[in-house]
Amino acid sequence: MKDIAVYSFLVGDYDGFNDLDPAIMEPEIDYYFFTNNRNIVSKYYTIVYIDVEDSVLETYHFHGHRIPDIIRAYKYSIFYDANAYLTRKISGIISELDPEVEFLSFMFPIPFTVKRYFIKQEVYGGKSLYIDKYNQYIADGWKDDKYFSNTKVMVRRHTPRLFAFSDFWFKEMRGQNDEFALYYCAWKHNLNMRILYPFHILRYFIIQYHKNSKSGGGNNTDMYYHVMYGCQKLLHGYDYIKSFWYNLFR
Repeated sequence: MKDIAVYSFLVGDYDGFNDLDPAIMEPEIDYYFFTNNRNIVSKYYTIVYIDVEDSVLETYHFHGHRIPDIIRAYKYSIFYDANAYLTRKISGIISELDPEVEFLSFMFPIPFTVKRYFIKQEVYGGKSLYIDKYNQYIADGWKDDKYFSNTKVMVRRHTPRLFAFSDFWFKEMRGQNDEFALYYCAWKHNLNMRILYPFHILRYFIIQYHKNSKSGGGNNTDMYYHVMYGCQKLLHGYDYIKSFWYNLFR
């Protein structure tokens, strides 16, 4: 059996489907795509058709964050949102998981703490749920002292502790944003995490607007997406220029 599983997930038409580029596929990796859309077929992904359980959001969290059983059988997994697509071979990102790190993601492009993003900014309408939960986390001893993380891409070393964290995270995030509860759940399980700057992750992906959401369709005014797009355009532009000059003068 191979050591690495790469997978993505899509329910309905919230995002479009981007098939893999065979030029960036690696023989030591298995590639999966989970979806309830029976019209999606792929030459390169192993398509796993699923049913929506309680809700679209819970189905997404179950397959993306709790980690499906078929993926748990591997030593490592790399998950990415369906609005992201691979632009290069990805096995190299596993090297960012040093022997102690179990969970890897990347920092929100704008340096916000959880409180700054969810409560002071009143994201999602400033739901009281977030205020109550946040106060509960603080009272439990957790400290909101890290920059907010984005979970569009997650790299994981599979350990019993990582699975226990994932199960707890899935239960804790029900009815709320996954990223809101991430650091608290990791703290509760003493999980070894590493949060990279966006530049590390965006070398491997192009992240698009969600196809069907209030922030999608190219009309997004959210600064987050503009910063994300700016970062990835700079990175891919830099890589292109570097490759051009290298090939020109070698």
